[in-house]
Amino acid sequence: MLVPADFLKRHGQHFPAWDLEESRRYTRALTQAHYENFSITSILVPRPLRQDYCNVYAFCRWADDLGDEAGKPGERLRLLDWWRAELRAVWRGQAYHPVYVALRDTVERHALGIGDFDDLIRAFIQDQSLSRYGSYDDLLDYCKCSANPVGRLVLRLHGKRGRELLELSDSICTGLQLANHWQDIRRDWQIGRVYVPLEVMVAHGYSHARLAEDIAARVASPECRATIRDLAERARAHFSRGLPLAQLLGGRLGLEVELFARAGLAVLKKIEAQHWDTISSRPVVGRRDRTRIAMTAVAARFAGWPFETEATSAVSLAGSYSYCRSVARSRARNFYHSFALLPRGRRDAMCAVYAFMRRSDDIADDPSVPRDIRFQKIHAWRATVQAVLAGGSSTDPALVAFRDTVRRFAIPHACFFEVLDGMEEDLKDPVYCTFDDLYSYCYKVASAVGIATIHILGFKRETAVCLAEKCGVAFQLTNIMRDVAADSKMGRVYFPSTELEEFGLTRESLLRLDFRSSDRRFQRFMAFQWKRADQYYRDASGLLPLLDPAGRTAFWTLVATYRGLLEQIRKSRFAVLERRVRLPMWNKLWLVGRALHLRAKGGIPPYPA
Repeated sequence: MLVPADFLKRHGQHFPAWDLEESRRYTRALTQAHYENFSITSILVPRPLRQDYCNVYAFCRWADDLGDEAGKPGERLRLLDWWRAELRAVWRGQAYHPVYVALRDTVERHALGIGDFDDLIRAFIQDQSLSRYGSYDDLLDYCKCSANPVGRLVLRLHGKRGRELLELSDSICTGLQLANHWQDIRRDWQIGRVYVPLEVMVAHGYSHARLAEDIAARVASPECRATIRDLAERARAHFSRGLPLAQLLGGRLGLEVELFARAGLAVLKKIEAQHWDTISSRPVVGRRDRTRIAMTAVAARFAGWPFETEATSAVSLAGSYSYCRSVARSRARNFYHSFALLPRGRRDAMCAVYAFMRRSDDIADDPSVPRDIRFQKIHAWRATVQAVLAGGSSTDPALVAFRDTVRRFAIPHACFFEVLDGMEEDLKDPVYCTFDDLYSYCYKVASAVGIATIHILGFKRETAVCLAEKCGVAFQLTNIMRDVAADSKMGRVYFPSTELEEFGLTRESLLRLDFRSSDRRFQRFMAFQWKRADQYYRDASGLLPLLDPAGRTAFWTLVATYRGLLEQIRKSRFAVLERRVRLPMWNKLWLVGRALHLRAKGGIPPYPA
C-alpha cells in the first residue's frame, strides 16, 4: 500500500487505468493504515457497504494529504487541481487512479452527486490561501466544506436523504472538525495555519502574537486556555444539536453515529482534563478510551439509557438527573454522603441543586478566564437560568433536572439568584468592613442554599427558614476559616477589616501571608471567629425537629460534617495557613453509620454537639 506521496513518486499523475479489484484492495489497505478514533469499517457497518466506506475514505485521505503534505503551497495547489480534475472525470465516465476507479463504482451504485466530493476538495484548496480566520462564522463556513460533506455521504450510502437528518449530521461533523482543530493547535501552527478565530481571541485578551509566544514556550497562557475553553464549549454545542440523529437513525447506523459523537466529546474531555492546554501536549483518545466508549454505548443501548454528555439537547429528564448524580458523586466531597441518606426522589433533587451550584461556582472561579469575561459568563448564565425557570428549553443537562426540582419542591427562585449575586460580588474582590457586611455575603452564597435545601428536605413551619439562614451562615464561616490561605492567593479576604484591626492584623498582611498560624494575634483572632461560628451552629439547632422525618438524618449528617470540620480547625490550633484542614473519609463514613443508627432508633436525633 502506497501513501499519496509514495504513490506519486512511483506512478506520477498519468498511468493506465487500474483494475477494479486491485483498486478496491488499495482503498481497503489505505483505510486500514490510518489512525481514526474508531475503525472506519467496523462491524457496525453492513458488510455490503464496507468497501464503499473505504472508497470514500481513501478519496478524503488523498485530498487531505495532498493539501497538507505535498511540498510547498504552490505544488499543493497544483496537485489539488489535478485531483479535482480527476474527480470530474469520474462523472464523465472516466477513471484511472485506483481511488477513483473504486469510487466510480460506489458513485454509480448509490447515485451519488459530485457536490459533496467537490466541497471537500474546495476546503483543502482554501487551506492553501487562507491560513487565518477573523470570525467564528467564517470558520463554520469552512467546516461546511471540510467536514459536513463526509457525514452527508455516509447517510446517502445508507439511503438516508431527509433534510432534517442531513442538518443533524452537519452539526455532529462540525463538532468533530472543531474538536480536531482545538486538539491540533500546535500542529496546525507548524504548517502555517491558525483555525482559532481572531474575534474569539480578542474576547479573551489573546492574539496571534501571544499564540506564537505560547507555541515557542510550549505551554498555554491563561488567555490561551480561556480561548480554548470558550471554543471547546462551542464545539460541545454543535454535538448537542446533532445528537438526536443517533436516536432517529437507530440500529447499527445510529450506534455508529453515537460512537463517533462520543469520540469527539472524549477529545473535548481530554482537552478539559489538560486544563484547556493543548499546546504543551496533544490530547489523544487512546485504544482504552475507544474500548470504554464502545462498551458504554452498547451497554446503554441494551439498558435503554439516554445518551449522556455534558451538553446534549436531546437529554431526557432521567438523563439529566443521572448527570447531576455523577457531578455530585465526583465533586461534593462534604455533601454527597449525606445525600445518600435521603429517599431517591429527594436525593436526586439535592444532586440537581448541587450541580447547579457547582456549574455556577466554576464559571465564577475559573482562574484561566479573565475577570471581565467571567462577569459576562455569569450574566449569560443568569439569563439562561431565568429563561429555563420561566419554562424555556435548555441544552444544558444540569438545568433540565434543576428546573424539575425547583418545580416539584416549590423552591423560591430568589434563592438561586441570590447565589449568583454573591458570585458576582466575589469577582469584585470586595472589602468587608464589618460583620454585618460579611453576613450579607454569607446569606447570598450559603443561607440561600440552605433555604433551598430545606424545601427539598421538607419542613413544617416558616420559622425553619430563619433557622436555615443561621445554619447557612455557620457553614460559610467554617469555609472561610478553612480556606484562609487559598482565598488569600486569589486576592480575597473575607474577614471584616475592623475585626482584624482589633487583633493587630490587617487585610494586607493576610493577603501577603507574612505570618504563620502560630502567630499569637492570628490564634486569638481565629479563636474569636471559631466562637462565633460555633454559636451560629447552636442558634440553628431548633431546625432539626422542624424538618420532615425523611430529611432529618441527611440534615444531621450535614451539620455533623461541618461541625466536625470546625472542630478539626480548632484541634489543629488554627493551622489553616500551612495546610487545608479536612475531615478524614473514615470520619465521614462514621457519621453516616451514626446517622443510620439514630434513624433506626426512631424519633428526632440529638443535634450534633
